Amino acid sequence: MPADRLIPVGRDGAGRVARGRHDRRGLILGLKRKTIVEFSFLLAVPTMLAASGLDLIKSGHSFTGSQFGLLAVGFITAFAVALLAVKLLINYIKKYDFKPFGVYRIVIGLLFFWLISARKRILP
Repeated sequence: MPADRLIPVGRDGAGRVARGRHDRRGLILGLKRKTIVEFSFLLAVPTMLAASGLDLIKSGHSFTGSQFGLLAVGFITAFAVALLAVKLLINYIKKYDFKPFGVYRIVIGLLFFWLISARKRILP
């Protein structure tokens, strides 16, 4: 896994923070932030289902019957928590924008770089 994937500041997130909006294109088209966020989450569902299905096809033979039960419980729990997280996020964006979240990600990214550079100085 490339180390840059661990850094919580991405191009898309940085662009959104710089604009102070979730997605300017959607807003220009007259869409509400709520609609834009819902669409981005719905867009992710087929990708995640396909990735999970492929992983299950590749490694499903190594599961036992009871492990498939645990997998089902985990899937249902993750789905319920994801729905709750999306609902909370949508309620949040109805009132606020993403500036605090963007600032948080930039600060965490800078902290990550500082920790990596400090570790390189301490451990040769």
